[in-house]
Amino acid sequence: MTGTLRQSIKEARADIAAYLDGDDSRVHIRALKVPEDVDVKSVRENLALSQKQFADMFGFKLSTLQSWERKKQRRKPNRTARVLITALERKPKEVLDALVEA
Repeated sequence: MTGTLRQSIKEARADIAAYLDGDDSRVHIRALKVPEDVDVKSVRENLALSQKQFADMFGFKLSTLQSWERKKQRRKPNRTARVLITALERKPKEVLDALVEA
């Protein structure tokens, strides 16, 4: 391990310890900007998954996913689902790499 990496880890640990002790001056917390609407069908199709595959992979009910994809009178994904779907839209490889078991 290089000295620079070692120093970065040491600083990160100190920042975390300070934050846990109530000092948030060393940590920059940013609010997530989560879109109010997401194109679930487009994201799913970009991943080349069927509705069933997508629902099974990410733990959604198939009927819920189908409702999200309807154009008229559809239910909208909740905030947590929109976070995941937005991440899949922007960085699909990274999200899948993080979630798929090796």
